[in-house]
Amino acid sequence: MWLVNGLAQLFLLNAFLGNDYYLFGFEVIEKLLKNQRWTENKHFPKVTYCDFKIREIGINHFYTVQCVLRINLFNEVIFIIQWFWLISVSVATIYDFLLWLYHCTVPREKIHFIRRHLGIMSSFNPQEERQLARDFVLHYLKDDGVFVTRLLSVNSSDLVVTEIINQLWIRFKTSNRLYSTSQGQNQKPNDNNNAIDTSTQAINTSLQNGNTSTNNNNRPRISRIPPPPLPPFARRTIYQQSNNDKAEIIQESNKSAKDTDV
Repeated sequence: MWLVNGLAQLFLLNAFLGNDYYLFGFEVIEKLLKNQRWTENKHFPKVTYCDFKIREIGINHFYTVQCVLRINLFNEVIFIIQWFWLISVSVATIYDFLLWLYHCTVPREKIHFIRRHLGIMSSFNPQEERQLARDFVLHYLKDDGVFVTRLLSVNSSDLVVTEIINQLWIRFKTSNRLYSTSQGQNQKPNDNNNAIDTSTQAINTSLQNGNTSTNNNNRPRISRIPPPPLPPFARRTIYQQSNNDKAEIIQESNKSAKDTDV
């Protein structure tokens, strides 16, 4: 805003005094460096021609003579000071704007500014929370937050700015701690899900093995289970039958032996 104000005043003065007023100060500096006599200036002439008339008896006499414009002696000095003042203000404003732009956009400068205020408070540990402070500046405050805090530091005391930054820092650490806790809780169900998936996979594998064994059992195979024992009456019948068979065999063998002797 100040830069626009200074440039607008230069534009208005140039429109009022002539098209070369932008270079008016440079012309003055050039004459001073060359030790030239500063007698004439097209913007503020000191000597000019003046027309006047003298009335005599029945006759008006018109004369043109050189005259001095004393007011331009003061106007020239005033406008020289005005020109240098506007140029100085414009240059200082541009420099200040570039400096603010540098401090508010370069990450190293932003981090240094916030750490300088955090170092005053006891809630900040420079050795352990160095990376956390960097995240606080770059991802929490960002460019607009650092810009606002710098404006507060310019228009108020450092104590106020330090207290504000400290409260923001505490809030940031609290939110960051809650986020880390929620991430840990989300990770545990994932581990449980992985365990469940592993157990499910094991069950499926065992079921597949069980199905394979069932299919193998469905195949025909010889039973190795021994037959049940015979009841007593069956054993007696078999024993008697075997004795009868033995007697018949003995009789047949005796008969065949007799026939052979004959």
